[in-house]
Amino acid sequence: MQGVSIITSPEGLPKILTIDVEHHDSQLNPLITGLLTLIRQQEEQSERADYHALSMHGLARAYGDDEPEYTDEDLIWKNPDFKPFGTPTV
Repeated sequence: MQGVSIITSPEGLPKILTIDVEHHDSQLNPLITGLLTLIRQQEEQSERADYHALSMHGLARAYGDDEPEYTDEDLIWKNPDFKPFGTPTV
């Protein structure tokens, strides 16, 4: 097919597929679209995993092993002067 080449291993198995995305047989459009979508999704997942690992590394550096564990109650600051909206002032 025009615009497609396959390189095989010594055993005859497909090893490398190259597609000229600008000059190819129009019958390959659904295949090429699917492959490009799959490649983009894998790139996004890889990038997301890299950002996640970087974030976890940053947190690990920011907080040592001797840091205390905080509960939800520790994170809520109670304002003694708080008055819900609509509460009459005295």
